[in-house]
Amino acid sequence: MSQKIEDLKEMNRDEDIPQLVAEQKAIQEQFDKATKLANQLEGVMANFSDERTTLQKEIENESEWLNRIKDRLAKCDDVSGTDEDIIRRLENCRELEAEMEKHKKNIAALMDKAEGMQAKFPSAETSNLAKDAAVLSKKFDSVLNRGDKIEEMLQGTLEQHCQDAVQQQQRWLNAALEKVNWCGDIAGDRYSVEAKLSTIKVSRLKIKRITVTFPISVQIFVTNF
Repeated sequence: MSQKIEDLKEMNRDEDIPQLVAEQKAIQEQFDKATKLANQLEGVMANFSDERTTLQKEIENESEWLNRIKDRLAKCDDVSGTDEDIIRRLENCRELEAEMEKHKKNIAALMDKAEGMQAKFPSAETSNLAKDAAVLSKKFDSVLNRGDKIEEMLQGTLEQHCQDAVQQQQRWLNAALEKVNWCGDIAGDRYSVEAKLSTIKVSRLKIKRITVTFPISVQIFVTNF
């Protein structure tokens, strides 16, 4: 364009043509404005790409972490074995729930980022990211609720075991008291007395065993609740 204007200027005895000069200036200003806008748009697109990639990676990382938590919780969903086994599962379940509480803010932050990006850059890509974040949030709530139910189930099982142990020991104690009362009567022949002595010896052995085993079942409950 500049060359064309120079050619016209030569044809006009090397004198500027005001109208052409003004038009050239206006066109150049439009080119400069378009270049500036293009540079800005390129920067915005680069920023959008970086934010989208970062957010997508964060959602993927949280999803993978949540899947691992879900698998570990599944191993706690079991009331078989000894009370010690159940206690270990309960402790593991509580540790997983505590870890999930720490991640709750991360999930909420990802939701806010996704919604903010969708508002800032409305597009199919940002809409999909917002949906992914919403799915992750719902899945997180589901796993968290499952953890609460598993903890409640394990705790309830231990409570029942403790109640059963107390009732069992109470039944034995009542039976032992009856035997002691019977042995308190020393009347009778030698065979009767020997039978009562034998009963006392057996009862003493059982008492020793009970004082060892009974506190264990109760201690498990008291320590953990």
